[in-house]
Amino acid sequence: MGSHITLNKGKLRGKIENVKSKYILQKIFNNIIKVKTIKIVKYNKNIQNNLNINIDDYEKYWAEKYEIVEIEIIPAKNKYGKFINIYDKNKYKYCHIFFNNNYKKQIKRNFLKKDENVSKINIIFDKQKNNFFRLFYERNCIEYISFRKYYRNNNAIFNDMFGKCDSLKEANISNLNCKNRFFMERMFTSCSSLKKVVLPHVNSNIKSIDATDMFYCCKSLEEINLSDFIDFNIGCSYNINGMFYQCSDELKAKVRMQFGDFDCRSYKLFA
Repeated sequence: MGSHITLNKGKLRGKIENVKSKYILQKIFNNIIKVKTIKIVKYNKNIQNNLNINIDDYEKYWAEKYEIVEIEIIPAKNKYGKFINIYDKNKYKYCHIFFNNNYKKQIKRNFLKKDENVSKINIIFDKQKNNFFRLFYERNCIEYISFRKYYRNNNAIFNDMFGKCDSLKEANISNLNCKNRFFMERMFTSCSSLKKVVLPHVNSNIKSIDATDMFYCCKSLEEINLSDFIDFNIGCSYNINGMFYQCSDELKAKVRMQFGDFDCRSYKLFA
């Protein structure tokens, strides 16, 4: 069965036959006019759910449905291949990937092709996903990564999330937030090029943080905002054994200046 929609806006009137997805609709209309109403005249049952939304409310609809874990990635130059590991049984149930920061260009795959001109990648997860174990493990085509939005009303699991990302130079995880416990064991282990990390500001909602070996063997790490992340006065329980194990002497000196040699030994930060 064919389908079409009719657009009314003043004297402007148009018709589109055999519309297959909301992404096509958005691409067509975005360059024409701000659409306030879309009337479905006839539709194929297979695409009913995709069409029956107002294009103006597209991003609002998306945000309400997925409420968002949004991750921005800048790929490393001349690197290609897999950039994300998706372990869910249903591969795309929790993950939508966009290239070039363009919501009209949804690409459901988890790798970069050789010579592909991609300057930025957005990844959006729905609210059910809170376990990011090895999500980017050994993905060497990532140079920069940032959490643009993240909150969970339960535990958040980031163990080994960026382990052995050899091209990763900078990570901003300042927007991470949860209400219970952070698990960050070996989160950046052996990221040999990592120079700068922006950590989240820990508040009283967070009951405990496990950051064991979080930056193990990050020998290039120079800049990190530890005072936002570690606060022994707010009642949060910390396990930070070996957090900076086999990091550079220069970084260890900065950590000692901030926390004192006694606390560094007590919490075994360099063990």
